[in-house]
Amino acid sequence: MRAKALAWFRALPRQPLVAGVARRVYPLLESTPLGRRLLGLVLGFLEEAESFYTFPQDPLRWRFALVLRLFERETMEYLRSRVEPGMTVVDVGTNVGYHARLFAESVGSGGRVVALEPNPEVYPILRRNLNRFPQALALQLAASTVQGPVVLQVPKRITGGARITTAPSQKSFEDSFSQHVVEAKPLNAILSELHLQRVDLLKIDAEGAEVDILRSLGNALETVHEVVCELLPSNLQAFGETPENLLAVLSSGGFRRFAIIDLHVDGRLQTRPWLWLSAAEVMGLVATLPPDFGANLVARR
Repeated sequence: MRAKALAWFRALPRQPLVAGVARRVYPLLESTPLGRRLLGLVLGFLEEAESFYTFPQDPLRWRFALVLRLFERETMEYLRSRVEPGMTVVDVGTNVGYHARLFAESVGSGGRVVALEPNPEVYPILRRNLNRFPQALALQLAASTVQGPVVLQVPKRITGGARITTAPSQKSFEDSFSQHVVEAKPLNAILSELHLQRVDLLKIDAEGAEVDILRSLGNALETVHEVVCELLPSNLQAFGETPENLLAVLSSGGFRRFAIIDLHVDGRLQTRPWLWLSAAEVMGLVATLPPDFGANLVARR
């Protein structure tokens, strides 16, 4: 009964009428102390019902989107179609485990999920969210070509924007943030310590550090079957990287087919059919987009 009720509740925001009402009512509730308290009570109920918890200081809208699985719907649908029982999935920059929850559900007891999150404030929530999945392992680590202590900057407005500061420039970063010293390791060393000889899917969301993380795999990149990573030029620029560099690293690792999903321009999802493209075709598409676009990049062999 509870499962049916939750499925019904999750489906509500997808109904045009309900979504329209929610878009109008939610800002009114969020704008008053009493309304925010009511939203907080509803969110608390949903977290307990879903056994999935969020960071208390993050924005309410963000937390609702995570609990109700409304964030990155295209990406979630794609991942749901790709991850199968028995697979091994590595999730780098997992935050509270939004994607890792889906991975753990999908691989089943015969699979394996490794979720990396360096933020010491978020990590306990990640462990709590994955605790019911024995096939999932949460590690409080950052993946990087740098081994040892690094500084993690966490925007005060939202923990999902945290990034390590091994970059030569931080021009695009938030003005207001907290800092933590966290441990970093090359991803190839992490996989070796866990005796992972094959990764069916590697997901990376590291606010611009994606190229560095892929480089930290070295030759182990050849053991990765598929990559899904964030493609946000402004974040890459903060690390002295470009979309072209990201595609070059993936291409050098043997990836030949690419797709762009969850493409957002000016904060709006671009509803468009997506096709498998070559690296050159992806760069051609990127050249037509405004520099502040955001998306996820899929890479297959």
